[in-house]
Amino acid sequence: MKPLTFRSLTLMLMAIAFATNQKSHAASLQVGSIPPDAGLTGEHGGMLDGKTWDYREFLGRVQLIFYVDPDEREKGEALEDRLKVEHFPVEDVHSSAVINMAATGLPNFMIGMSLSSKQKKFPHATYAKDFSRQLVKTWGLQDDAYNFIILDRKGTVAYVKSGKLTDDEIDRIVTKIKALIAAK
Repeated sequence: MKPLTFRSLTLMLMAIAFATNQKSHAASLQVGSIPPDAGLTGEHGGMLDGKTWDYREFLGRVQLIFYVDPDEREKGEALEDRLKVEHFPVEDVHSSAVINMAATGLPNFMIGMSLSSKQKKFPHATYAKDFSRQLVKTWGLQDDAYNFIILDRKGTVAYVKSGKLTDDEIDRIVTKIKALIAAK
């Protein structure tokens, strides 16, 4: 067996880096795909009542999933305000706000108090915590960001976006949600 040269070692490390990058890219949610199990249970997170958060629990309804770093929440305020105005029927649309707890320096108890307050204000929405960046790892969502996903009634990704949304994007999102509701 030949000893590794600096060149062959460098090539091997570059190949590993490329494969790792390809793997993380392949895990990104794509329109038309079905998201894998998120694993938000136990020490990884879950709903406020301690139960597992699983998008599949809400199949049959159009799902709006907000995956948010608390430090980036203002990037979604325009979308959230617009969705409130639309008053989508709860039997057709379900919202889940999943908080990326690992992406912030804010104390968990403060975030928990805020989420409990929001849960009372919006009882038809689901609030969950992600303590270990599970949706970043399993869904390829952006860390330290505001992510928004729409799933159709069967759980297929119909829209995914990270970062601040423009007014035109928000209009297209509302149109998409209405079309998905109509496509019973």
